[in-house]
Amino acid sequence: MKSFLKRLILCSMVGLMPGLLWAQWPSDPAANMVISDMFGEETIPKIVATSDNGCYLSWWNNTSGHYCMYLQRLNADGIPQWPDNGLLISDNPQDTWLTDYDLAVDNADHAIIALNDLRAGGDLDIYAYRISPNGDFVWGANGIAISDNSGFEPDPRALVTSDGNVVIAWQEESIINLRKLSPDGIDLWDPAIITLTSTYPLSIPRLSAAENDAFVLQILVAQGPNYYNPKHLYAHKFDIEGNQLWGSTGIAVQTAGGFGPQMRPAISSDNAGGAFSYWYDSRNSELHAFAQHILSDGSMAWTTNGVPLSTTAGHLQMSPVCVSIPAIDGIMLFFENTDANQTNIGLYGQAIDSTGARQWGNGGIALVPMNSQPKMLLRANRVESDAVVTYLENPIGDFLNTLLKGIRVDIAGAHVWDPSPVTMTTTVSVKGYHNSTANQLGQVLCTWQDKRTDPDGDIYLQNINPDGTLGPFSPNELNPFSLISPVDGDTIDSCYPHCVWSASLDPVPGYPVSYRVTMSASPDFSNPIESETLSDTTWDCPLCLPYDSTYFWQVLAFNGHAPDRVSDQTFRFVVPSYIGCAYVPGDVAGNGGANGIDVVYLVYYLKGGYPPPLDCSSYCPDQPNPFFAGSDVNGNCAVNGIDVTFYVSFLKGGQPALLYCPECPPAQ
Repeated sequence: MKSFLKRLILCSMVGLMPGLLWAQWPSDPAANMVISDMFGEETIPKIVATSDNGCYLSWWNNTSGHYCMYLQRLNADGIPQWPDNGLLISDNPQDTWLTDYDLAVDNADHAIIALNDLRAGGDLDIYAYRISPNGDFVWGANGIAISDNSGFEPDPRALVTSDGNVVIAWQEESIINLRKLSPDGIDLWDPAIITLTSTYPLSIPRLSAAENDAFVLQILVAQGPNYYNPKHLYAHKFDIEGNQLWGSTGIAVQTAGGFGPQMRPAISSDNAGGAFSYWYDSRNSELHAFAQHILSDGSMAWTTNGVPLSTTAGHLQMSPVCVSIPAIDGIMLFFENTDANQTNIGLYGQAIDSTGARQWGNGGIALVPMNSQPKMLLRANRVESDAVVTYLENPIGDFLNTLLKGIRVDIAGAHVWDPSPVTMTTTVSVKGYHNSTANQLGQVLCTWQDKRTDPDGDIYLQNINPDGTLGPFSPNELNPFSLISPVDGDTIDSCYPHCVWSASLDPVPGYPVSYRVTMSASPDFSNPIESETLSDTTWDCPLCLPYDSTYFWQVLAFNGHAPDRVSDQTFRFVVPSYIGCAYVPGDVAGNGGANGIDVVYLVYYLKGGYPPPLDCSSYCPDQPNPFFAGSDVNGNCAVNGIDVTFYVSFLKGGQPALLYCPECPPAQ
């Protein structure tokens, strides 16, 4: 129950409330986590994962009588880090109805929010906020005004580029605007705004990141002035400076028409400079879903106007969602599949490989067969090489209330969990605005509006783990492993340490472990010496460490599946004092000096004559045997004709000094 006090709090005050809502990822599907339960409507929640395996959540609330934007941050245990019911981001005047907005997270784990409101007058303008993990308003208490004009500006989109900059895209009446900001909020283009225009209206901007701070923009281009005129799907690519790489009109993705006002084509990065585009349209007066791979040069990899996800006669497809799957060099897509009358609805999936070929049959796979229970608001996230699909479903005979469910699907289209689907909330209630994200542990975090206790709606959250369980998650950990040699406190017999350690294993088969050795003269491992990535459990340090010194070493095990693990010990070893070989650099003949006679002796030796009298190989075991250290006057740890040239140059004043092998210095 909401307290009477909460019902009296204005949204401008809630952000100042002390204390935290102590919670954690909920294990009971009947008791999902309450993110915000203030009085009044709370709606349109969004969620993005952070690098520490927590997340940000945002939503609108109208406790004050108009909609205010709130934000909450959860840590890796699911514990809110800010006040109960979240941090107030904006209480500026807002319309009585809402368009969409966007939430992203940048490379420094700051939240980026792009929204619109009426603070500058009677029309919607665009504003952007950057909020630090501590709740600081990096771009000012009121954010940055992205636009200020009299046009209607709905549905802004925010993208974090590969270099950590932020691109905002939005529709202004019938044109599309773009603006790029640094993390400090500085405009990176001059002029600050790039505008795309066309003879007829442009709409539905969507963004995906590309290489070298570039990005891809996808939009709909109307083919006439009326709402019923067809729309075509186009894409543009912009480089770091805002130059258009695919021409001023972009490249055509779909020119078959058939996009209604409810259709929102989407796009996601292919991590190779291009993008995957996916949508459904009504070409030929039927609803069907399609996908296309746009390559980095703007060419289309697949069939013109897109690959249909299903060719089954009498079936319709709507609202596809997509995840890229490197294991097939392609994508998995999930969609609502219905009969021709849209009275029976199923949850179907399709995989498309790099050639554009359908992998799960021409009709896709029925993950949840068609029946009278609607399935809606599908969301998909990649977990390892699989996809986790979450969705809302009406109980049998109930067309008002819904349940939240989840399915994990492998690259063959098979269910991974048993049982499957997993019911993530068993409370039968009115739910909507479902959104999801996945963290680096493979937990999928879902948020939604729920009216189980408040008819206006509260904001809830539920996680589902990679194994299909709910609640706290202990990921598969790499097995412990130990250092073997050099043992702790050992004095090694060379300045080149030879390191040996035991193996670590991932308890899940198929995930080999790699290693990296780190050494340092400091126990805090500052200024470290690091190995390359190793598959074996031994490593020979390629550097001769300073004699009479102490070093520390440890090993990191990793494989990209389980969390990284450091060796159970950190060992210390000593590089011994150098005893060395008693020689004088350049004393080839062994007479205690260095002069022209030694050059003659060296030439004689290199032509097959008597070797120099002093062999240092027993003192410097890591050098060649024999090793005539006094003859190595250029200091490259080898004796050859180059030393003759160097010696002559020295005698003529061309070299300042005779050198010696740094790994076999003369005894003091």
